[in-house]
Amino acid sequence: MAEHDQGQNEARQLDESVSQDDDNEPMVHVTPSDNATWAPKEKEKLISKGKESVLMSELPGLVGPKRDDETGADYAKRYSNYLNDLIRRGVSVLGDTITHNSAPNGATIDDHEFDIGPNSGITKKEYREFGDWMSGEGASYSDTPERFLKFEVPKGTSITY
Repeated sequence: MAEHDQGQNEARQLDESVSQDDDNEPMVHVTPSDNATWAPKEKEKLISKGKESVLMSELPGLVGPKRDDETGADYAKRYSNYLNDLIRRGVSVLGDTITHNSAPNGATIDDHEFDIGPNSGITKKEYREFGDWMSGEGASYSDTPERFLKFEVPKGTSITY
Protein backbone atom coordinates (compact mmCIF):
# COMPACT_ATOMS: atom_id res chain seq x y z
CA MET A 1 0.00 0.00 0.00
CA ALA A 2 2.84 2.38 0.83
CA GLU A 3 4.41 1.71 -2.57
CA HIS A 4 1.10 2.55 -4.26
CA ASP A 5 0.80 5.82 -2.32
CA GLN A 6 4.41 6.70 -3.17
CA GLY A 7 3.72 6.05 -6.85
CA GLN A 8 0.65 8.28 -6.75
CA ASN A 9 2.62 11.05 -5.03
CA GLU A 10 5.38 10.84 -7.65
CA ALA A 11 2.82 10.99 -10.46
CA ARG A 12 1.12 13.99 -8.83
CA GLN A 13 4.47 15.78 -8.45
CA LEU A 14 5.26 15.08 -12.10
CA ASP A 15 1.88 16.49 -13.17
CA GLU A 16 2.38 19.60 -11.05
CA SER A 17 5.84 20.16 -12.51
CA VAL A 18 4.42 20.49 -16.04
CA SER A 19 4.11 24.18 -16.76
CA GLN A 20 0.78 25.45 -18.03
CA ASP A 21 2.73 28.27 -19.72
CA ASP A 22 3.14 25.89 -22.66
CA ASP A 23 -0.61 26.03 -23.40
CA ASN A 24 -0.14 28.52 -26.24
CA GLU A 25 2.49 26.39 -27.99
CA PRO A 26 1.41 24.28 -30.95
CA MET A 27 0.12 20.84 -30.03
CA VAL A 28 2.88 18.27 -30.48
CA HIS A 29 1.58 15.25 -32.32
CA VAL A 30 3.56 12.06 -32.46
CA THR A 31 4.42 11.20 -36.03
CA PRO A 32 2.81 8.12 -37.54
CA SER A 33 4.39 4.82 -36.64
CA ASP A 34 5.10 2.41 -39.45
CA ASN A 35 5.44 -0.94 -37.74
CA ALA A 36 5.71 -2.72 -41.10
CA THR A 37 9.15 -1.12 -41.46
CA TRP A 38 10.15 -1.12 -37.78
CA ALA A 39 9.17 -4.66 -36.72
CA PRO A 40 11.38 -6.68 -39.10
CA LYS A 41 14.40 -4.57 -38.12
CA GLU A 42 13.53 -5.04 -34.44
CA LYS A 43 13.18 -8.79 -34.97
CA GLU A 44 16.67 -9.00 -36.49
CA LYS A 45 18.08 -6.92 -33.65
CA LEU A 46 16.50 -9.23 -31.05
CA ILE A 47 17.71 -12.35 -32.86
CA SER A 48 21.25 -10.94 -32.95
CA LYS A 49 21.00 -10.64 -29.14
CA GLY A 50 19.91 -14.28 -28.88
CA LYS A 51 16.26 -13.52 -28.15
CA GLU A 52 13.32 -15.18 -29.81
CA SER A 53 10.91 -13.01 -31.76
CA VAL A 54 8.14 -13.47 -34.28
CA LEU A 55 6.21 -11.08 -36.50
CA MET A 56 2.41 -11.04 -36.27
CA SER A 57 2.28 -11.64 -40.02
CA GLU A 58 4.17 -14.92 -39.48
CA LEU A 59 1.66 -16.33 -36.99
CA PRO A 60 -0.85 -17.77 -39.49
CA GLY A 61 1.95 -19.77 -41.11
CA LEU A 62 3.19 -20.98 -37.74
CA VAL A 63 -0.27 -21.90 -36.44
CA GLY A 64 -1.23 -23.46 -39.74
CA PRO A 65 -4.44 -23.13 -41.73
CA LYS A 66 -7.89 -23.90 -40.38
CA ARG A 67 -8.49 -27.62 -40.71
CA ASP A 68 -11.56 -29.01 -42.48
CA ASP A 69 -12.84 -30.59 -39.26
CA GLU A 70 -12.20 -27.43 -37.23
CA THR A 71 -14.84 -24.81 -36.45
CA GLY A 72 -13.97 -21.12 -36.59
CA ALA A 73 -14.11 -21.03 -32.79
CA ASP A 74 -11.77 -24.03 -32.55
CA TYR A 75 -9.29 -22.39 -34.92
CA ALA A 76 -9.45 -19.12 -32.96
CA LYS A 77 -8.79 -21.07 -29.76
CA ARG A 78 -5.82 -22.90 -31.32
CA TYR A 79 -4.44 -19.59 -32.65
CA SER A 80 -4.91 -17.92 -29.26
CA ASN A 81 -3.31 -20.82 -27.39
CA TYR A 82 -0.31 -20.72 -29.74
CA LEU A 83 0.10 -16.97 -29.27
CA ASN A 84 -0.26 -17.24 -25.48
CA ASP A 85 2.34 -20.04 -25.42
CA LEU A 86 4.80 -17.80 -27.29
CA ILE A 87 4.21 -14.99 -24.81
CA ARG A 88 4.62 -17.33 -21.80
CA ARG A 89 7.96 -18.49 -23.25
CA GLY A 90 9.12 -14.87 -23.48
CA VAL A 91 9.03 -14.65 -27.27
CA SER A 92 8.67 -11.06 -28.48
CA VAL A 93 5.62 -10.85 -30.74
CA LEU A 94 6.04 -7.83 -32.99
CA GLY A 95 3.09 -6.21 -34.75
CA ASP A 96 4.26 -5.61 -38.31
CA THR A 97 0.90 -5.18 -39.98
CA ILE A 98 -0.20 -1.83 -38.60
CA THR A 99 0.47 1.84 -39.12
CA HIS A 100 -0.99 4.27 -36.59
CA ASN A 101 -0.99 7.75 -35.16
CA SER A 102 -0.90 8.17 -31.43
CA ALA A 103 -3.13 11.24 -31.46
CA PRO A 104 -6.41 11.84 -33.28
CA ASN A 105 -6.19 13.94 -36.42
CA GLY A 106 -9.82 14.87 -36.76
CA ALA A 107 -13.29 14.77 -35.32
CA THR A 108 -16.78 14.71 -36.77
CA ILE A 109 -19.74 16.37 -35.07
CA ASP A 110 -23.20 16.32 -36.60
CA ASP A 111 -21.69 15.62 -40.03
CA HIS A 112 -19.22 18.55 -39.72
CA GLU A 113 -15.51 17.70 -39.81
CA PHE A 114 -12.75 19.30 -37.76
CA ASP A 115 -8.99 19.03 -38.40
CA ILE A 116 -7.11 18.97 -35.10
CA GLY A 117 -4.01 17.23 -36.45
CA PRO A 118 -0.39 18.33 -36.77
CA ASN A 119 -0.92 20.86 -39.57
CA SER A 120 -4.02 22.46 -38.05
CA GLY A 121 -2.19 24.98 -35.87
CA ILE A 122 -4.13 23.91 -32.79
CA THR A 123 -2.44 24.79 -29.50
CA LYS A 124 -2.08 22.48 -26.52
CA LYS A 125 -4.77 24.39 -24.66
CA GLU A 126 -7.17 24.34 -27.62
CA TYR A 127 -6.54 20.62 -28.13
CA ARG A 128 -7.32 19.88 -24.48
CA GLU A 129 -10.39 22.14 -24.47
CA PHE A 130 -11.65 20.68 -27.77
CA GLY A 131 -11.34 17.18 -26.31
CA ASP A 132 -13.14 18.23 -23.13
CA TRP A 133 -15.94 19.79 -25.17
CA MET A 134 -16.22 16.75 -27.47
CA SER A 135 -16.43 14.34 -24.56
CA GLY A 136 -19.09 16.42 -22.83
CA GLU A 137 -22.72 15.40 -22.92
CA GLY A 138 -24.59 16.22 -26.08
CA ALA A 139 -21.84 17.98 -27.99
CA SER A 140 -23.49 19.24 -31.15
CA TYR A 141 -22.45 21.45 -34.03
CA SER A 142 -24.96 24.10 -33.02
CA ASP A 143 -23.19 24.57 -29.69
CA THR A 144 -19.64 24.50 -31.11
CA PRO A 145 -17.63 27.21 -29.34
CA GLU A 146 -16.69 29.87 -31.88
CA ARG A 147 -12.98 29.42 -31.18
CA PHE A 148 -13.17 25.86 -32.59
CA LEU A 149 -14.88 26.81 -35.85
CA LYS A 150 -11.50 27.73 -37.35
CA PHE A 151 -10.65 24.01 -37.33
CA GLU A 152 -13.67 23.05 -39.43
CA VAL A 153 -12.78 21.67 -42.86
CA PRO A 154 -14.99 20.98 -45.88
CA LYS A 155 -16.92 17.74 -45.59
CA GLY A 156 -15.04 14.85 -47.15
CA THR A 157 -11.62 16.42 -46.65
CA SER A 158 -9.02 13.71 -46.21
CA ILE A 159 -7.28 14.40 -42.92
CA THR A 160 -4.07 12.38 -43.14
CA TYR A 161 -0.54 13.12 -42.02
